[in-house]
Parts: sequence; C-alpha cells; structure tokens
Amino acid sequence: MNRQFWGVAARGVLPVLASAASKTGTTYVYSHDASPMWGWYAKYGLVPPTLQDAGQEQPGIDRSQLALVIHEKHFNRHDYMIWKTYQTVRPIFVLRSDGVPIVSVYKR
Repeated sequence: MNRQFWGVAARGVLPVLASAASKTGTTYVYSHDASPMWGWYAKYGLVPPTLQDAGQEQPGIDRSQLALVIHEKHFNRHDYMIWKTYQTVRPIFVLRSDGVPIVSVYKR
C-alpha cells in the first residue's frame, strides 16, 4: 500500500537530515522518491543550503553521506542498495505512523 506520494512524507525527516548533516560543508543526500521535491524544500528553507541532493539510483547513493528511503514495496531494492553501499542495515531514524514505517534515514 502506498503511504505517501512524491516526497510529501519525506518532510517529516527533513529536521533529522539537517541535524545529521555536516556543520562545515556540503552533505549530499540520496533523496530517493523525494528528489522531485528537493528544490522546493530548499526554496522554502526546509533544508539548509549545505544539504544537497546527491542524484538518483546507485550513483546518487555512492555520492551521498545520508540517504532516505520512502517505504513502498516496489522500493525495496533501494534499501538493499543503501545497505550494501553504507555497510549497515540500521537506519538512524524511522518516521512512523501508528508503528508503520513511512521513511527511513541512513547515515554513512
């Protein structure tokens, strides 16, 4: 079951991403399905200018220091790609609604 659409649910993890970002330089984020919204997040000040979208798919994951995955069954492979690249299966934060995971955040 889809629980979000086009990055709206990712707004709930933006403060977590901002607090996990580098305080001195650019931090690249694999923004997954929220990528179309990233420019809007920046435009409206929802993410600091030092938090940049890393790009899509594996090249974006490879470039990133932080990653988010919006949980929908057809997105499982994104979790697996992050786990392999980041060498961890443990997110630093999981946004939930009534115990149902919506968005997970990983840190390299």
